[in-house]
Amino acid sequence: MRYLPLPLPLSPLAVALWLASSPSQALELEPQVITANPLGNAQLATPSSVLEGDRLLLQQKGSLGETLNGEPGVSSTWFGPGASRPIIRGLDGDRIRLLRNGGG
Repeated sequence: MRYLPLPLPLSPLAVALWLASSPSQALELEPQVITANPLGNAQLATPSSVLEGDRLLLQQKGSLGETLNGEPGVSSTWFGPGASRPIIRGLDGDRIRLLRNGGG
């Protein structure tokens, strides 16, 4: 039994001609409805807070981690008195940068 090889340059040409001769049909898609929040961003509850002034002075503890512990999205590690770091939304260690008085 002998096999007759197809010439390689004719194979892609034959496929291209076959695809060009087939009728193209438009695909009809269902309509998509996109909605947005009618309240806008200003009226949404956001998990953030600002700690400043008298509230900061009243809440201030021995370390930054202890001071920020309990704020939305913040917990802290504890390595002993005065040695804790904040965990902000699950990120800690090298994943967050702490600045004190503008310096790291």
